[in-house]
Amino acid sequence: MGYWERLQKYMRGGPEAIDGWPDQIPIDEFNRAVARTLGSALAENGFEPVAPRRWVRSRHDSIKDLVYLQAIKGTAYSPVWGFSLDFVPHVTAAGDTKWHRTPKSARFDLMHWPIDYVPLPSQISDWKVSPLATREELEDDLARVTPMVIAQAIPFFERVRAVGDLPGLYREHRTLGEPFVSFTQQVLASAFVLARCGDAAARHELAEFIRVSDVPAATAQRLEELLAQAAVTR
Repeated sequence: MGYWERLQKYMRGGPEAIDGWPDQIPIDEFNRAVARTLGSALAENGFEPVAPRRWVRSRHDSIKDLVYLQAIKGTAYSPVWGFSLDFVPHVTAAGDTKWHRTPKSARFDLMHWPIDYVPLPSQISDWKVSPLATREELEDDLARVTPMVIAQAIPFFERVRAVGDLPGLYREHRTLGEPFVSFTQQVLASAFVLARCGDAAARHELAEFIRVSDVPAATAQRLEELLAQAAVTR
């Protein structure tokens, strides 16, 4: 019985429907298994590990490709990928504006969750791996997920060869509605991308970020100054 089949039986029939759970795989061992499979495949495509389950590739002066195996509900992990942009700031919990320009500090300015695009809800589990699986099940899951990531993430990254290629991707991701706006860094990044491309809609995007994030007045003023600089230096 595979992990996801066991979980489905448990959810339908309770503890009596399964013959117990295997011991959870220690997180260090889980991370090593991920590095050995997904990490190795990403390394073959020019990515470097910067933290457990996190890889970065620098192909442009101001754009970094980022792949992360993200923890989600149910003690599971699912891949996510996207771009980290050197010319986009982020706002800290204290309201300060900071940059994320090094491989280790890279963070998502555009995030692509493949599970948001599966045709059927039942296919979401195809993208998941879990330390609650047996070791054999984990190897099977990683053997399935790894080629899926490479097959979809690499062509996704190749769509962007310059900053001018980014606005189209932001428009596409906006069609998801709430998932785009709920990750407010994407809204902020969209403003700076548009500014770098000379699009007057940048100020509207920044205003939306300030509204949904409820940033302090001083922070909003600083962001407006940085946005103006981004437009000038394009």
